[in-house]
Amino acid sequence: MNNTIENEKEEMTIEIGVLISDVLRGIKKFGWVALALAVLLSGIQFYRTRVHFVPSYKTTATFTVHTENQVLTGDNGIAAYSYYYDRETADQLETVFPHIINNKILQSKVCNDLGVDSMPATVNATCVQGTNMVTLTSTGTDAQLTYDTLISVIDNYSFVADYIIGRTKLVMISEPEVAEKPSNSGAWVSSVAKAALVGFALGVLWIVMYALLRKTIRTKEDIRTVLNQHCLGVLPQVVFKKYRREI
Repeated sequence: MNNTIENEKEEMTIEIGVLISDVLRGIKKFGWVALALAVLLSGIQFYRTRVHFVPSYKTTATFTVHTENQVLTGDNGIAAYSYYYDRETADQLETVFPHIINNKILQSKVCNDLGVDSMPATVNATCVQGTNMVTLTSTGTDAQLTYDTLISVIDNYSFVADYIIGRTKLVMISEPEVAEKPSNSGAWVSSVAKAALVGFALGVLWIVMYALLRKTIRTKEDIRTVLNQHCLGVLPQVVFKKYRREI
């Protein structure tokens, strides 16, 4: 029993050693294939990303939203207004604010301000849950138009918001700025790196398949299983006696 287990371990060790040897042989023979595929795929991806590259500029503005409070003061009944933080309104912002930004009336006023037929940039709203803090992000292919779109949305926001959540006031925390460079300028680097990695992996897979499918006689077991022979020949061991200094 012990001899059988030892023989199986020995055969497994031999097979692993043979596989490693074949892999090393494959690296020497086809190592250039892995490198060539890595260079080829990364070159193709570089060409695709640089030729078809579309810049994307982002401009953001962060502010708090305060609800108007009307208080009657004086004998003449003139209304005085103040703005305060309303927790109930703040809880609604996450649901309501995106609808305000995407409202067709608001977008129409923005287009009229900019003198364009359609929105030149996409504006998204992100609200911090449980607070009255909102961040508007404008994304487009032109830095100046992207900035102008955000400014117009902020200026015309109350025109639509008054009918949805009542009169509100925006208190700016972070002013928007014109983007100096595209936000996706570094995207092509990771894309090219991934393509090179895929090409190299395909080359390694080719080498491993070569090692696994390589058919040759390497061990005594291969002689019995492949050739159905127990012995191919006999080489006698000759011992030479040494007479003086000449064999």
